[in-house]
Amino acid sequence: MEAAIGVTFFVLAAYITAEAIFILTGGSEPQESPVGIGLAVASLLIMPALGLSKRACARRLCVSALERESVETLVCSYLSITLVLGLVLNAAWGLWWADPIAALAMVPYLLKEGREAWQGEDDD
Repeated sequence: MEAAIGVTFFVLAAYITAEAIFILTGGSEPQESPVGIGLAVASLLIMPALGLSKRACARRLCVSALERESVETLVCSYLSITLVLGLVLNAAWGLWWADPIAALAMVPYLLKEGREAWQGEDDD
């Protein structure tokens, strides 16, 4: 199960990298979106609590796969933070490139978590 979670980290890292490169090379400049801002703010409010709850349950039940998955939920929170910051920087100062750059900064962390989840499968 942990290997499958590791794969989802790798897929997320690949998607973020591809999307950021597409945006940065002129594929499409991010636009302001009230719906997008609302979803990002909702995610900021919900995902940290959900991720921490999953982690607490995983530790109480000793389920390492659920603990790895809780990290993925927390990563969603971090992505929401970068999204909100990117939207604010774009809306306030026209810094359209801030969001893809911030997202790319998360890719090494995603790869590290994916590798650890993948290798965790062999440890059990």
